[in-house]
Amino acid sequence: MGVINRTMKKKIIAGASIVALAGVIATAAVMTGFTSNDKTQSATQVRVTTLQKGDLSVLTSANGMVYSTSVTQVSSTLNYSVKSVYVSVGDYVNEGDVLAEVDTSELESSIAQKKASLSSSQASAQLNLTEAQNNLEIYQRDLEAGYDSTLINAESSVASAELSVSTAELDLASANTELRTARNNLRDARNGEGDYEEDGATDSQITALRNTVSAKENSVEKAQYNLESANQNLEKALINLEAAKLSSSDSLDSYQNKVKSAQISANFSEQQLSLEKLEGDLEKAVLTSPVAGTVTSVDAIVGGSSSDLLFIIQDTGSLKIVTNVQEYDIGTVKVGNKVIITTEATGDLEFEGTLTKIAPTSTLTVKGTTASSTTAEYEAEVTVSSSAPSGLLVGMNTLLSIITEEKNNIYYVPYEAVATVDGQSVVYEVRSQEDGTSITEAVNITTGLESDFYIEINGDSLTEGMRIVSDASLVTQGDSIEVQNSAARGGASGGNSSGEGQQGGGIQIGIPGMGGANPGGGPGGGGGRPQG
Repeated sequence: MGVINRTMKKKIIAGASIVALAGVIATAAVMTGFTSNDKTQSATQVRVTTLQKGDLSVLTSANGMVYSTSVTQVSSTLNYSVKSVYVSVGDYVNEGDVLAEVDTSELESSIAQKKASLSSSQASAQLNLTEAQNNLEIYQRDLEAGYDSTLINAESSVASAELSVSTAELDLASANTELRTARNNLRDARNGEGDYEEDGATDSQITALRNTVSAKENSVEKAQYNLESANQNLEKALINLEAAKLSSSDSLDSYQNKVKSAQISANFSEQQLSLEKLEGDLEKAVLTSPVAGTVTSVDAIVGGSSSDLLFIIQDTGSLKIVTNVQEYDIGTVKVGNKVIITTEATGDLEFEGTLTKIAPTSTLTVKGTTASSTTAEYEAEVTVSSSAPSGLLVGMNTLLSIITEEKNNIYYVPYEAVATVDGQSVVYEVRSQEDGTSITEAVNITTGLESDFYIEINGDSLTEGMRIVSDASLVTQGDSIEVQNSAARGGASGGNSSGEGQQGGGIQIGIPGMGGANPGGGPGGGGGRPQG
């Protein structure tokens, strides 16, 4: 619902009052033969309002529905059947209270089987690991003690080959020395030098020396061959030694790898995690409430699946109202506005709330685009005051009065009580005369906050208890008046026996299209809220 067009409404009221006043004056003139300016004209009957200070509000109305600010859906991660249900709709539960239990017989059987299998596998793996570690330790001790026969033989062959090379080198050096000596002796014999200097060498001696040189040359060739063979044997022995070392290293790696493999086989972390998950599931078999609140839905059924939604728990002591603000009101309402809440179910009981959220865009379609409508709506939320009385229930339809403007401890009168004379706003005070009659006295004022039916007035001459003519269109300055002896017309409150309307006396609220909350007044306005 929107705010009534106050400007148009006031113009209509003022126009109707002028027509009514003209009719009264014309009738009086016909009946008495006097004009309206004749001092003997009978007093005009009026209603009056006793001026008192109070609170005045401007309202925007809307409809909404009550929700909890905290809605918790409870379900189970287990896919077993429900064994027991311990709560019903309407029960209040504290955090940690048991809601239901799941049948865990199948789960317990799976846990027992997995424990037995894991225990057997761990024992076997531990034996394999111990054996692999022992074999590695034995082999390492043999290596350190030099018990690797292949490596020992290879090292011995290298040592023997190295000795053969050394011997061959010595033999070659000796053969070369002997060859040089034989060649020197042959040269001396030919040249008659050395031992042959006195007598000279005979042919047979020279021949013998030649044969010696030839024999020594053969010895040198044989020694060179032996050395080459010894070097080749050494190279082979060294190659064999490297191969033996590699073989020994491979054997060590093999033993170490067997230990690592046994260690991996003895690691049952995945199986343990799987078992721990099952044991954790067993703990989840007892379903507890994650929050404190009232159980508002129970879908858990004994024998039914535990994987479905089982419970809904709401905090019924913390309420909010979801509403829509119309496009033509969105410029006046703001987050933080005070809201008065009523429902048909709670009658005249009023609840206070605060506008806490307004959507930044109008209502969206399911596709996320702005809904096409002649009037856009903006979703809003009202948080119900924690000090509000009990009575509001989740799901109730509510009528909201959003206070967009409010002034406290001010003078205000019905809108019709204010007139404009020569550009100056005035109200007419009722002045009692010595002869018991009453006349009107214009009081200059300024106006302020306006609602549909009430307007703030200010002026130095205004005083508490001053009697103000409720409809200024019926009188002028100095008119003789008579206060009607009937109930006052609707306004701030009902009239008293002297025809005086009285402000204050309690909260009154006007809703467009509906009667006001005040039993003695007229129809409620769609934008005004006088408060006593």
